[in-house]
Amino acid sequence: LVPRHELLAIASLARLAEQARVFLHRRAATILEAEVVNSASTAVLWDCAKNWQLAGDSPRAFALARSCGLHLMAVGLPMSAADAFEKAFSYCSNSVDTLALLTDQAKAYEQSSSWAAIPKIETAARSILSRIEPNRGHHDDLELSSLRAHWKTGQSETTLARVLQCLSCCDAA
Repeated sequence: LVPRHELLAIASLARLAEQARVFLHRRAATILEAEVVNSASTAVLWDCAKNWQLAGDSPRAFALARSCGLHLMAVGLPMSAADAFEKAFSYCSNSVDTLALLTDQAKAYEQSSSWAAIPKIETAARSILSRIEPNRGHHDDLELSSLRAHWKTGQSETTLARVLQCLSCCDAA
C-alpha cells in the first residue's frame, strides 16, 4: 500500500493496533536493510534504523545507526561521522552502547582535528566507565586522544604532568 499523501499514512498508522504497527515497521526495516546493502546511502541507513527501533528491535537499530558513522569514517568524512555518532546516541539502550559511541566519536573528532571536543568526550566516557568497570585504569587510547587534544590546544603544562603520570604507571598498556 502506498498512500498518496503523508498525512493519510500518518493517520492510518495511528489507527492501527500496536502489533500491526510493529509488523509494518519490521517489514519496512527489512526492505530498507536490503536496500542499504546495494546503495550504502546514509539516509536509507537512518530510515532503516528508525524502523527497527519502532519495531522494537533496539540492538539492530543501534547497530545500523552506528554503522552509518563507521561508514563515514571509512570513506574519509570524520566530521560527518562525528555528527552521525551524535545522532546515534538516541539509539543507545545501555551504557556499553553509549561508551562504544563515545569512543568512536572521539576517534572521529581526532581525525578531523576537532580537538576541543575530545576532552568532553573523555569526561563522559570516564563517568560511564567508573560505573560499569570501577577497577579499570585510565591509561588507554581515549586518554591518549585526550592528551593529544590538550597538547594541540596549547595546554602543554597540564599535558606534560599527565604524560609523566602515564609514563611512571606500572599498569599502563
